[in-house]
Amino acid sequence: MVRRQGGQAAVSRPFSIVALFLLGFNSAAASDAAFLEAVAQVESGMDRKAIGKAGERGMYQLKKAAWDDANALLESEKHFHFQWSQLPLPPSN
Repeated sequence: MVRRQGGQAAVSRPFSIVALFLLGFNSAAASDAAFLEAVAQVESGMDRKAIGKAGERGMYQLKKAAWDDANALLESEKHFHFQWSQLPLPPSN
């Protein structure tokens, strides 16, 4: 959870591993991590298994096109590749 402290964002619990991974684990990423934590709180209530109405998935409610773009970048930098198909499926109607 992000809270304001002395005009700056502060996080009341450790950053999620996802936020730190997305930001490259560098020390300059603290304010960016606080921003990502706030986005995850608003988008999904920090639920990594959340599924949106239009098929968005995860804490940050990414659509498949954004997921594919991020994976292409991760692969080009020799990082892990996360398959969209490994995420929870939306409920069938």
